Amino acid sequence: MDGADYLGTIRYGISMARTELVVRQEVDRAKQSLLHLLSLLALIGIGGIVLGVVSIRRMAHQITEPLSELACVSDELAHGNRSIRALISSGDEIEQLARTFNAMADANEHAMQKLEVKTAEALEASRLKSEFLANMSHEIRTQIGRAHV
Repeated sequence: MDGADYLGTIRYGISMARTELVVRQEVDRAKQSLLHLLSLLALIGIGGIVLGVVSIRRMAHQITEPLSELACVSDELAHGNRSIRALISSGDEIEQLARTFNAMADANEHAMQKLEVKTAEALEASRLKSEFLANMSHEIRTQIGRAHV
């Protein structure tokens, strides 16, 4: 407008279609990136869980196997196999327990050997006593028989 005269109309406008397209593409790209990141995190989580379970099972096996061995040796010892010993080399407290168990079994074996020797000596002494008493009884009967004749 120039004074009171109308000269014309100017129209201008900005199309948002291109901007909306770019924003949609960026949102889709962000969603894809987020999906990839979440997938990667899920895989890492699952891998961590599997690794944890495997590690726990391995550690449990390292504990239970020597303890089972010690229990078997203990059972054998209880059933009279005095020569059996625990052969555990785990490098930890269980190995120390096995060494202590073996020392106890050695002490028990030594005590049993001493008991067997003492039992044999006692049986021999009892046999000699019985033999002596039989001889004395025979002598007494013989002397009493001679005295009455």
